[in-house]
Amino acid sequence: MFNIEESYLDSINHGQYKVIYNNLSPELKKHVKKRELKKIIKKYNSSNHILYSNFSINNIKHVVFISNNQKQGAYLAINNSNQIEGLFLTYLDAKDHAPTTSLKYYMPIDKQWTVFWGGNNKLVNYHYDIISQRYAYDLLIAHNGFTYLNEGRENDDFYAFNQNILAPLEGVVVDVRNNLPDNIPGNTDIEHPSGNYVIIRHTENEYSMIAHFKHNSICVSPGEKVDKNTIIGKCGNSGNSTEPHIHFQITDTPLPTNSCKSLKINFANLENPIRGSVVER
Repeated sequence: MFNIEESYLDSINHGQYKVIYNNLSPELKKHVKKRELKKIIKKYNSSNHILYSNFSINNIKHVVFISNNQKQGAYLAINNSNQIEGLFLTYLDAKDHAPTTSLKYYMPIDKQWTVFWGGNNKLVNYHYDIISQRYAYDLLIAHNGFTYLNEGRENDDFYAFNQNILAPLEGVVVDVRNNLPDNIPGNTDIEHPSGNYVIIRHTENEYSMIAHFKHNSICVSPGEKVDKNTIIGKCGNSGNSTEPHIHFQITDTPLPTNSCKSLKINFANLENPIRGSVVER
């Protein structure tokens, strides 16, 4: 007996685009034409898959399947009514040859968080196509499948908001921004994508960047030495962020621009966390 995500995958594998279209959520149907969906599904010609990632949060199940030959994959977001809220079919890079950090880092947290975006392909990590953010992680806190209490209309409703953020390893702070306001949940500040952030030099070629801090919560300054237990600020909702979370990455330069390269993070206590992984120190 197929579960709903396997049933949808089977329909995709057999080119049954009408089945998929009829099960799109009303909101997704506004943005997808049936003939466009037909082309996408007919082009996707992989039939054997493995389940790669599966987790539920805020009443949405996020499922990723990858073909046995690792060349194609499918992402489905399914709501409580078994309607498809999101669909992504894509080819994948055959092999990932990215450089890994020479140092071993910790997630910049002091309790359990969940990886919302992170991993070594575009199905589990929407940063992947951006060279400067390819191996970045977006982290949030969930309890009983939700990231918030009440209706999630205020930042204080979210479990991640105002939580301690720690340095991921010893180093020297090289840059800080601390003065941007926190967004109302659901809104973003696209003019300042990183929001409030801290950049730390760990070696000459490895710099951590942690973004979306709470307004005026950062408690370190450029030139200050930190270790892996140093609290550097509080989780907020500043920048290109729709809800309180943190963005964490390691790059080869201190400049948070497209000229730097994201490095695959070698963790001291974790092995290849991906979307849906529960992580801690």
